[in-house]
Amino acid sequence: MKQGKILLFIFTFFLSGCGLNDNTKDVMPEEMPSDFDFSVKFGVGKKNEIDTYEDKVTKDLVDDGTATINLPLTIEEKAKIYEKMKNINIINMKEFTPRTECD
Repeated sequence: MKQGKILLFIFTFFLSGCGLNDNTKDVMPEEMPSDFDFSVKFGVGKKNEIDTYEDKVTKDLVDDGTATINLPLTIEEKAKIYEKMKNINIINMKEFTPRTECD
């Protein structure tokens, strides 16, 4: 019986740390943080990438591999991207519905 209480305590402790009802973490700060950077991969095989941590952009050339260039973004460009990310609430999970008549 004592082991059951200990397991229940541990389980409750971990659940409380998950923040199931705490939505304050799901809001981006109003102002862009000074250390704002991001990395996004997209396309077939996720071979296209924009990485502001490394100031690089990689393009999938399909039959010719990939091409990577050094492309640092300005503070103004990052600020515009940050605003768009904030407007679409990018940090929250999205449910996408396909636009099709097919089942």
